Amino acid sequence: RGVTIAVVVVALLAVVAVLEAVGLRPIDSDLSRPGSLMGTATDQGIMGAISVALLGSILIGAWRRTGHISRWAAVGVIAGAVSAVTSASRGALLAFAVVLVLLGIRWVLTSPHRRRDAVVAGVALALVLVAVFAVPLTRTRLLGQSALSVQTIGDRAVIWEDAWRIFLAHPWLGVGPSGYQDIVTAWFGDGWFDRAGVGSVLDSPHSILLQALVVGGVLGTVAALALLAAVVVAGIRGVRAARAARRDLVLGAACALVAAATALLTHLTSPDTLTALAVLTGILVATVRRPAPPAARAVAWAKAATALIAAWALFLGISMAGDAALL
Repeated sequence: RGVTIAVVVVALLAVVAVLEAVGLRPIDSDLSRPGSLMGTATDQGIMGAISVALLGSILIGAWRRTGHISRWAAVGVIAGAVSAVTSASRGALLAFAVVLVLLGIRWVLTSPHRRRDAVVAGVALALVLVAVFAVPLTRTRLLGQSALSVQTIGDRAVIWEDAWRIFLAHPWLGVGPSGYQDIVTAWFGDGWFDRAGVGSVLDSPHSILLQALVVGGVLGTVAALALLAAVVVAGIRGVRAARAARRDLVLGAACALVAAATALLTHLTSPDTLTALAVLTGILVATVRRPAPPAARAVAWAKAATALIAAWALFLGISMAGDAALL
């Protein structure tokens, strides 16, 4: 069921991405780049890349075990690849490249005919490269032939310099959650206003490492790295303990998280991608045990927790709908 949902989501993403890539705008937007269903082109590309990681791992595992192709997984991999390629986001394409390399390594290492399958992997990578350069917007951004693609590189340098200065001014505890947007305007120089204009709002330093430093300072970053280390250790144990289809799922989640982390080194965090990454982290660290019959008290607590979560989700949905007026 989870695979089916993932395939449907990424297929819808790919359909809209293709329409935008050919010049149509199924969703009214003033953006010059695709990404309507995800908000930004990079978020679209990241979602496509992590979909390829998860569903590609399932596809490879099913083929190795049974010799049959999982059709749903294959559709999802194609849709994810289309979403990543048409995004024209260099950060997302880097994440996609990481996914392809990791899946290619697994494809070869699990093969009884490694030389033959190494050739197959090489041909697949070549076809993807052709597809990347066949999309005009993607090609121009990769080659730096558009003014926007050159400008965004310079913008990153300015943003990162300002973020580093903010960190140096608040090194231990940072500026707190959501504090960056409030404080960064005091650090804008003439270079920023020349590039972005007077009315532009910046809510992220466009790098997950700098974001951790600015928001939490040294202490917060150390805590985040400790949590990351715990996830890595739990993930390694989970991969070793998993078998069959469960192993495919865990390996796919690990591959997707590595790829997304790569993209987030130069991109902002958003609920669109972080929600999916939270689910993938849960898959990676979860421990599968034989379920015991729940006690009556446990059932009651579960119902109460479900009702509380449902009420919270309703409140959150109403709050987010209210923000539509600000878009």
